[in-house]
Amino acid sequence: MNIFRVRSLLFIGILFTVVVGRTVKDDLKHLYTKSGRVFIAILTGEIAEIRLGYNEGADMNDVLEPYFGEMVMKIGRAYIEFPSCPALHYALNLGRRPHLNAANLLLKLGADANLYQL
Repeated sequence: MNIFRVRSLLFIGILFTVVVGRTVKDDLKHLYTKSGRVFIAILTGEIAEIRLGYNEGADMNDVLEPYFGEMVMKIGRAYIEFPSCPALHYALNLGRRPHLNAANLLLKLGADANLYQL
């Protein structure tokens, strides 16, 4: 291999590392603010965290994006192991008592039950 090819591959490797590193860093920052906090709270069933996300300005009708669920929250594959739907429907889909309590709180905070339609 000539030196030009080695330098090119090295540059591409460094560029890829910087771009991916910043993306993961941004995703982790999003995880603990606003809507990310609400989805984590729904998953864990922590009502206080939902209120905190609401007080920070999270949209109670925000949709769980496939990328966020798969890559950031690590809850499985989109459309197979979790739906891509609003927070209220995600809480109802989980179905246990803490998740249903979270769904009840989301309704009280203004989540629209008729927002998501198949």
